[in-house]
Amino acid sequence: MAKYLLNINKAADLPDAWDALAYCYFQKINFFKYTEEYNACNQRYYLLYNDDILVAGACVYTIILDLLTFLQVKSPMKMQIVGIPATVSPKGIIGDDKSIELLLKEIFKVERGLLVGMNLEPKIDCTPAIAIKTMPTIILKHQLKNKNDYPSALRTDYRRRLKKVESKFNGVEVTKADCSIFDDELYNLYEQIYDRSKSKMEKLSLLFFKNLPDKFKLTVYSKNNQYLAWHITLKDNDVIYFFFGGTNYPLNKKYNSYFNNIAGLVKVAYDDTECKVIELGQTAEIPKTRLGGKVHSLNLFLYHRNRGIKFLLSAFKPLLQYNRKIPETHVFKIDN
Repeated sequence: MAKYLLNINKAADLPDAWDALAYCYFQKINFFKYTEEYNACNQRYYLLYNDDILVAGACVYTIILDLLTFLQVKSPMKMQIVGIPATVSPKGIIGDDKSIELLLKEIFKVERGLLVGMNLEPKIDCTPAIAIKTMPTIILKHQLKNKNDYPSALRTDYRRRLKKVESKFNGVEVTKADCSIFDDELYNLYEQIYDRSKSKMEKLSLLFFKNLPDKFKLTVYSKNNQYLAWHITLKDNDVIYFFFGGTNYPLNKKYNSYFNNIAGLVKVAYDDTECKVIELGQTAEIPKTRLGGKVHSLNLFLYHRNRGIKFLLSAFKPLLQYNRKIPETHVFKIDN
C-alpha cells in the first residue's frame, strides 16, 4: 500500500477525515481555524495517507521559546512545535500510535531547525528524536453524583483542608458567562499567572480569550467589586477541560484565591451529570492532586538534523526535562 505525505497551510483546507481522527475539540479543524485567526504562528498541517485513507495528521507552528524553560533560564530559541498553538495538554498529532510514529519520521525529513513535539504519550517511539519528560497533566475521574457528595467522599485531612480554604471565599460573588465579557482586568490576572509560570509557552492575547467560541465557559470570582480569580472550561463529550485561569495575587493570601479557583473547576464538573473525567491541565500539580487528581505522565521530544546540536541536546537532557517530584496522594476514602 502506498503511503504519501500532504502539506496544507490552512486549517480551512483540511479534509473532514481529519476530525474523524481527532479525539477532542482542541484537535479539530474549527479550533485550528480559531488559532490561526487569534494566535497566528505560521501554522501548517501534515497529513499521512495510506493509499487514499488519512491515517495521521499533525499541526506544526513556529515560535520563540526558552530552551531551558524548566530551569527558568533565559535561553530564547526559534522552534518548530508539533502541538496545539494554545498551550493545552492534548497533543497536536492525531492517529493511532503506529501511524503517529510514521508521520513523525516524515516530518523530520521536511522541517528545519529545532523541532519540538509536545505532550506525547511515553509509549510513542519518536526515534531518532530525543524523548524527555515534560509537565504531566492531572486527571480527575468523575466518581460522584454531584458536587454536594464531593466533600464527604474525601479523607478527613483533605476534607478539613478544603473546608478551611473554602471558608476564605465566604461572600465571594460567582459569575458564569460566555467569554465575550472578558476584559482588561481579567486579562491582567492571566498575565499575573503567566509572569510567574515556570514553563512559559506562547502568551495569548486578550482578543484570544474574548472571542472564544460558545463552547468555552468563563467563571469569575469577585468581592467588593474586585476580581479575585477566574477560569475557563470546555466541555467536550464526557470530559471537562480546564483551559486557562487568572489570579489576583495581591489578594491571593487573604482569599486563597488560587486554590479556590482550582476547587471551583471540580464544582463545575460535578454540576454536569454527563461529565466522567476532569482534565485539570499541566500546572499547579500539587494543589490539583490534593483535590483528587492523578498524575498522567507525558513526554516531549527534541529533534535537530545537525549531529552536533543533537549531541548537545542529548548531553544536556537532564537540564532540559521536567524533574519535579509530585507526591502520591490518596484523597478519596475509596482510594487504595
